[in-house]
Amino acid sequence: MSKKIILYMCILLLSFSITACTKLDSKNKETSLCETIPNTPNITSGATVNIQEFTTDSAKEIITHKNSDFVKIIDYIPNAVIDLKYSTLDNFTGCIIYNFTDAYLRYGTTLKLQNAQQQLLNQGYTIKIWDAFRPFEAQVALWNAYPNGNYVANPKNGYTSHNIGNTVDITIVKLDGTEVTMPTAFDDFTAKANRDYSDVSLEQADHAILLETIMTNCGFKGYSNEWWHYEDVDLYEPDETFLPPVRN
Repeated sequence: MSKKIILYMCILLLSFSITACTKLDSKNKETSLCETIPNTPNITSGATVNIQEFTTDSAKEIITHKNSDFVKIIDYIPNAVIDLKYSTLDNFTGCIIYNFTDAYLRYGTTLKLQNAQQQLLNQGYTIKIWDAFRPFEAQVALWNAYPNGNYVANPKNGYTSHNIGNTVDITIVKLDGTEVTMPTAFDDFTAKANRDYSDVSLEQADHAILLETIMTNCGFKGYSNEWWHYEDVDLYEPDETFLPPVRN
């Protein structure tokens, strides 16, 4: 009888040990799994969240932006064509005005442009960007090259909308990059560049009016003497610290 009791107690002890080890191993596995989950940033109440995720080696990082932050346009409109004329010799001055090739705008302005781009894509077009944020020093260089207040803002009057970063000079092209006919080329200082479209072809006028209609509906306003110029109706304070990375 005593041998049966001893055997029964041994079985109970063995069963308890196996159960305890199983729970401990499960707990260790849970702890190890939790340690591999990276911390995610806290989202401040009222912040505008960028829905795009940037992949890193460690995890996907969610970036948050205020509307006033500067962002690279191509990160939010990847199918836009970037052709910054003032970063090349192909502009009315014949000089390189600024030494960067990526186009930047305020985040809030970029979201509006993203909306306009989607509407253009639905009609078989994409935007081509000729100018966006322009440093104040570049404005001085433009004024020195062409001191005409009808076409170039005098830097003595303060920051322009391009210097603030809520304005873009754009045209439209087909989805394969083929140019479409517009009223004029960029930085044309003749009467054909204005927005009455009375002295251009019907096709040119139709393309310009399509762009103007979409941009206006998305929260931009045009400049009467330049069909390509669009300013966000939302204003921002000048940011004297921001400069895009220069090309190597």
